[in-house]
Amino acid sequence: MVRGIRQLSALVVTFALLVGLPYAAIVLLAWPELDLSYVSVMAHLRGGSLPPGLGTALLIIALWTVWGLYLLALLVEVAGRLRGRPLAWRLGPLQIVAATAIGATLSTSTAHAAPSESAVVAEASAAETPVPQEPTAEDSGEPAVGESVQGLVERKRVVDGFAYDSDRLSEEMQDDLTPVVDMISTHGAATAPIVITGHTDASGDPDYNRELSQRRAEAVAQVLRTQLGDGGPAVEARGVGTDRLLDDVPDAAQRRVEIAYTVTTRPAAEAPEPESRAPDSEQGGAAANEREDGAVVVLELPSGLLLVSTAAGGVAAGFAFGRRRRTASPTSGRAQPAEVPEEVADDVPAATAEPPTPGTAAGPALRMDTRSVVDLGRGIGITGAGTHDAARSLLSAALQPMGGTPSLRLIVPVEDLNLLLGGEGADLLAERAAPAVTVAESVEDAITLMHADFLARHPDDDILAPSGDETEERSQMPLLLLATPDSGRTSEIETLLRQDSDMTAVLLGPWPAGSCTISREHTVVATSRDLDYLQGAHWPGTGQDSVLRMIAALPPRTPDRPRDDGVDVPRGSSASAAAPRPYQPPAAGEVSPQADEGLPPVAVQVLGRVSIVVRGEPLTLRRHTAFEVTAYLAVHPEGVMLERAIDDMWPGENTARATRRFHDASSALRTSLRDALGDADAHVILHENARYRLNPQLVGLDLWELETALSEVENSAQPAAQHVLRRIASYEDFAAEGAYAWAEEYRLRLRRRVIDAVLHCCASSGYGTARTLLTRAVDIDPYNDDVHHALIRLHFDQGDTHAAIKAYREYESALRTIEADPADEIRALIEDVSKSTK
Repeated sequence: MVRGIRQLSALVVTFALLVGLPYAAIVLLAWPELDLSYVSVMAHLRGGSLPPGLGTALLIIALWTVWGLYLLALLVEVAGRLRGRPLAWRLGPLQIVAATAIGATLSTSTAHAAPSESAVVAEASAAETPVPQEPTAEDSGEPAVGESVQGLVERKRVVDGFAYDSDRLSEEMQDDLTPVVDMISTHGAATAPIVITGHTDASGDPDYNRELSQRRAEAVAQVLRTQLGDGGPAVEARGVGTDRLLDDVPDAAQRRVEIAYTVTTRPAAEAPEPESRAPDSEQGGAAANEREDGAVVVLELPSGLLLVSTAAGGVAAGFAFGRRRRTASPTSGRAQPAEVPEEVADDVPAATAEPPTPGTAAGPALRMDTRSVVDLGRGIGITGAGTHDAARSLLSAALQPMGGTPSLRLIVPVEDLNLLLGGEGADLLAERAAPAVTVAESVEDAITLMHADFLARHPDDDILAPSGDETEERSQMPLLLLATPDSGRTSEIETLLRQDSDMTAVLLGPWPAGSCTISREHTVVATSRDLDYLQGAHWPGTGQDSVLRMIAALPPRTPDRPRDDGVDVPRGSSASAAAPRPYQPPAAGEVSPQADEGLPPVAVQVLGRVSIVVRGEPLTLRRHTAFEVTAYLAVHPEGVMLERAIDDMWPGENTARATRRFHDASSALRTSLRDALGDADAHVILHENARYRLNPQLVGLDLWELETALSEVENSAQPAAQHVLRRIASYEDFAAEGAYAWAEEYRLRLRRRVIDAVLHCCASSGYGTARTLLTRAVDIDPYNDDVHHALIRLHFDQGDTHAAIKAYREYESALRTIEADPADEIRALIEDVSKSTK
């Protein structure tokens, strides 16, 4: 009713604007005769009035302007309808009215208002929660005030008491969640999502507060997901930081999480019993036929491969592979009606009621409606009670090779794998041979995997590109990320999907490119605007037990099997599997790959020109930034967090772009060193406790050797001068040939340490050794006053005034190049030397 009134109003407004405005401008208002000469205009303005007729002229112009803008809005909407998707013009309220009018004319249910980030949630709520109705005496069956006609009521619970700068839930806070879980389990609306919003107090940086509030919301969301299980409503977490502060409450109350959920207050109305009941078998057959006739979601991968639903007893049971002609693929995000390609029927393997094992076949595929084909080029988000079943269908598709060769590679973080399969299921998968499924430790590591895959297929110009056969083979194996979206990684994932046509993603949550809500019955009940054609379609779901039986049927994984995923991320979810393994030397009797026994096989030089040598051979990296990252990690042997690293190396650069540069460089370094060492499990860069660092058991650095020698000098009363002299004999500045702005501070600090070590050694050395050390120190830092002073004093104390004056002249000449004057102390010393010679 409300929708009909809205559409009728839009049509009336459209008629009034298109017809009424021209009528008023032409018939009711006549164009006036204007005298706009300078003298006339100034005379009227000085008198406080407009020239005669000017107001009427401006009104006519305004009417025609509004008419033209509205006509343009109508044309934009018509063009958008013809293209299959609305155009993103920002014409404000006029375009909204035009969209409603066009929608009413074409009998479509799509509203083209500007979408919000939570479009799926908003549309789902609007579709399932009608406007509350007032009760009447005539109909006692009407719901109470505040309750919808279907008995759905929105409720809110607040959990506060977070410690300062903490996202940890105390036992008391977890107890507060128990009645919420009980209420949702007993009376929760399965199709209405649970929205969890995190908050912080006003203190601190706004960006950090938003991140902290997101973590608090995720902590509560994780508890609800765990206790509600797969059958519970979708749980969405978001953080708003300090955007919604409460008035006149202490900071402890500001540090809170709000839980909004929907409950059913009364059972659904019972359907009237039919006059004649058909046999149960006939009803079952009718239900199966009805499901079989419905449209089923078909996922089109970037390579053109289709994931088509298979049938098990007349019901969609999962995805299987088919092929589709690329010419039939729509150019826009929504598929257009087309004839079903013959290749689909030929290529789709059948499925039985039991979960198929690799290489087995079964029954026919469900009918494919090309109007429900989803192009996964930009990724898709799925929410709702059927999310986990839908995700498990993708996992089962990756476990079923087509013709013996996997046609889909899938990357899933271990946390999401535990949600889909449970801890025991994740461990079982780690023990089985599943080459098309890679388990990452986190979303960040999964993105690193995708970067590595991108680098392998898009090398720099200075590296030979892969052969045509290798490129073709990879293009037939698209890479799919299956993970819960991380708000901090969204832009990075979107960038990867835009740049690489062989990558896609299915996110277990809302996604900017498009999302849909899947009910417990595996039906799409709500979508974002671009996916509205999927409304009512069936998204196949697979139960956890079915996937576990499929995994159990796989052959065992070969121990120590070489990995080819490009990133040092272990499979499985156990603690032992997650721990990085250091480089292990060859067993007895084998030829050592190391150039010198007992030394790391990788020699990194960062003093002077940054270079890497493996077994005596220089290493060429596909990313020049990899040398910079290597040098940066060299000065942080204890490890460094990603946020600090990108802020130090590339300040002011977009965070997503800088993060990608770091991961690209790290992946290039890992891949090149792994190939050079011939060890797929050699961890060059360790990622522990959210910190990145070079593996000291695998990598040796000239910088570390120098710093060890300097530390020995600094901690010794009688340092070994000859040892220091050997170390500084070939000294060059840190990353001397690298134009790294961040390196200058460390370069100066290291040079200062070298000079201090030389001066410390000279205090306990003889004349010859001290002179050699100081002369070398002058070469290292020709503008250092302390070194020149010590050298001049050394010559003077030895009685060699000629050498002292010569050293001063060289010092004076060096300072002249930088337009500086000698220190007063040194000038006074040389004056004393000159007087003593007279």
